[in-house]
Amino acid sequence: MAQHISTIAIATRNRPAFLFRCIESFARNARSYGRDVRFVISDNTSNPAVRRRIVEGLKVLSRASAIDVDYCGCAERLKYLPFLAKELDTDPKLVRFAIDGYPRVGPCIGANRNALLLSTIDERVLSVDDDTVCAVAAHPQRSSCVLVTDCGDPTQIWFLKSRSIARRLASQESVDVVGLFERVLGRSLEDLSREHPGLIDDCL
Repeated sequence: MAQHISTIAIATRNRPAFLFRCIESFARNARSYGRDVRFVISDNTSNPAVRRRIVEGLKVLSRASAIDVDYCGCAERLKYLPFLAKELDTDPKLVRFAIDGYPRVGPCIGANRNALLLSTIDERVLSVDDDTVCAVAAHPQRSSCVLVTDCGDPTQIWFLKSRSIARRLASQESVDVVGLFERVLGRSLEDLSREHPGLIDDCL
């Protein structure tokens, strides 16, 4: 497996504006740190008109900003469905459920992500949500350690009164985002603690 992250994967559905904003922001960050990444988009958009808008928008974005984009929508998945079913020697209906979902149960988030996994086999991948923007801000009480705990979810959620307060509280930083994930993705805690003494705060 490659040691560097070469691909940013995004699952999306019915949100072209968010998707384009997301791609542009992560592409801008990667380019500023000399990184050459491709984007793999798994699209489960239900509306054909919106789906066409996404496909055309990705073409324009790719040409205008020299961004490498691979698109996998419903039609693309169905093309390789029979080959996958044959390779796995299993019922094509089961394979279709796994990569295209079952429309009657609503948005097929799991199937959309399964398609991303199939599209990036044997790659080290950074997966981001389509409504995220690659803008990094430091937590006012941040620590350089990684917390290892069995005391429940350590996530902290802060509810602030306004966007302006949030902006004042967190100062944006110029950070190689792909590099941050590259540092820990696929690594064991043992490897990380050996390479970076003091990185892990064990509170088990």
